[in-house]
Amino acid sequence: MGKLIRAVLRGRNGGNTILLPDQYEREGVPRKVYGFTAILCYSRMRFVTFVKRCDAPTMIRCLMEAFEYFGGLPKAALTDRMKSVLLEMEGKIPRWNPRFADFMASIGVAPRVCKA
Repeated sequence: MGKLIRAVLRGRNGGNTILLPDQYEREGVPRKVYGFTAILCYSRMRFVTFVKRCDAPTMIRCLMEAFEYFGGLPKAALTDRMKSVLLEMEGKIPRWNPRFADFMASIGVAPRVCKA
């Protein structure tokens, strides 16, 4: 990928702190890298990968890799309120990103969104 030039400590959920790369250098140009984490609620099993983009196709690819790693599909997937997933809330009704909604419907997983 390139030379790591910066990493940050991120922590949540009772002190589960991990070191995540934040930037890397390729051909002398600093570039961002984003972390994707999926956690199964019943076992706390984790899947972590790093990507160069935060768009809907990348999110879908990360979810597919996570489900393959976990060995199956959950009944529901709880996500943050990122634009690759959620366009806006109309009252209490989420308006999903169409690509994300189509993907979730095609695999039979109910999308859920975190409270604000």
